[in-house]
Amino acid sequence: MKEEALLPAPPRTLAPGLSKRLWWGTALMVFGMGTITLVLVATLFLFLLYELPASALISSTPEVVKVESQITRKEIETLPAGDRVSVVWAPVKVNETVIEAKGYGASAETAQVGDPVEIWVPKDEPSAATLHGFQAYPVRPHTLLVFAALFMVPGLLSALWAWTRARRARFLLIEGVECGGTRLKTIPLPRPLKDMAVVRWEYSVEGTVGRLWALQNVEWKKPSLLVAAGKAALLNNLLTYPAVVDEEVDDESKVSRFLAGVNTALLVLGVLTLFVFFLL
Repeated sequence: MKEEALLPAPPRTLAPGLSKRLWWGTALMVFGMGTITLVLVATLFLFLLYELPASALISSTPEVVKVESQITRKEIETLPAGDRVSVVWAPVKVNETVIEAKGYGASAETAQVGDPVEIWVPKDEPSAATLHGFQAYPVRPHTLLVFAALFMVPGLLSALWAWTRARRARFLLIEGVECGGTRLKTIPLPRPLKDMAVVRWEYSVEGTVGRLWALQNVEWKKPSLLVAAGKAALLNNLLTYPAVVDEEVDDESKVSRFLAGVNTALLVLGVLTLFVFFLL
């Protein structure tokens, strides 16, 4: 054990604010939440840009009336994003009203005026009539979701890693035995991380010897380590400015409070984006 411990003996009690910040107040979580929120906002923007309703994602099969018709118009439509696609129209008479169903996709590219088509007219919503074998929208909604999912993967992985690290940090701060370590190896980092180094530490707790690789500030000569159940970490990597207030462990870092606030704001923005999306 160190001659002068920075924290009380385990098990410790964490301050309520610190316990919450452990889940949200990390730069890694900001990256993860920021990426997820950015992808959600971008996906919502694309759905609005292409005028795609959220209901287009629901693969429901309403009862329809099938009507034979033929293509009367074919044009090149310029989409808001600048894409140029073919679109065809075919008329159908519903309750003395003639409406035009339109279609996109590969079939529209090869179709010609006068070609026979089959129009599916939903009984509940005739205005949503579609051309069988054609795309109802210029862009498939599920294609946008696939691209969104691919871009969201780094954010999800980062958020999951940050959450896992937070659980580990919480466990060590409550149950970890504080001890000193012996520096075995130091690997300095180049610019712009010249103030950081990767250090190999060796520690001994209750007769058990362990080793730890840690990314740390080069100015930390003899930092405290927390060890429990085969897990170990530098105390200053868990808490920037460790403090004990009314026998509760806390972190006086303003940065961690700021990061926690940013993550909370990103979470609220993401939830609001989903709420607006499903109102489309």
